[in-house]
Amino acid sequence: MRVVTMQNILVVTPSLNVASLKDFIALAKAKPGRLSYGSSGIGSLSHLAGELLKSMTGIDIVHVPYKGQPPAILDLIAGRVEALFAAAPPALPHIKAGKLKAIAVATARRSPNLPDIPAVSETVPGFDAETWYGLMAPAGTSRQVIRKLNTTIARFLEDPGVAQKLAAQGFQPAANSPQDFAKHLRSELVKWRTVIKATGMKAE
Repeated sequence: MRVVTMQNILVVTPSLNVASLKDFIALAKAKPGRLSYGSSGIGSLSHLAGELLKSMTGIDIVHVPYKGQPPAILDLIAGRVEALFAAAPPALPHIKAGKLKAIAVATARRSPNLPDIPAVSETVPGFDAETWYGLMAPAGTSRQVIRKLNTTIARFLEDPGVAQKLAAQGFQPAANSPQDFAKHLRSELVKWRTVIKATGMKAE
């Protein structure tokens, strides 16, 4: 079952003269190959999200991999790269301080935790690059045990106190059924396999 999700935010350096994702795409098309985006490493979700955006919009922006998000965020603040799909927890303090500009969340819909930030899909229909965490059981586990685990964990996640603590760390409860999770896994595999094959990327 899927347990929680975490928002990824498309952030840009404040010196970049864009106010929205639409502006960013227009600028990238006007300057092919001259804008760059950072990631937390080759094959990371921030890298995959950037390549998905490129493939769905036709923009040409250069990928700059880092060893983790902290150095990527620091270089973005310094203006050494122009954009980054950053995880919400490390990005939000810099957004609030005005050191980074948030232009979209990488989700199919706006995040309840960040309602004022548009979803990428509002400009690029069908875009979704959300971080999610799930639980799996060993093959052969009985359906009765799986149903029991699913029900118990879902009930735990519905507790207001649990939801509040998760939200404070940038997570949102997202329990679903084993069947829905299996369907989601299949769609994620197809989506990211296509991106990886198209770019020829190999994790390091």
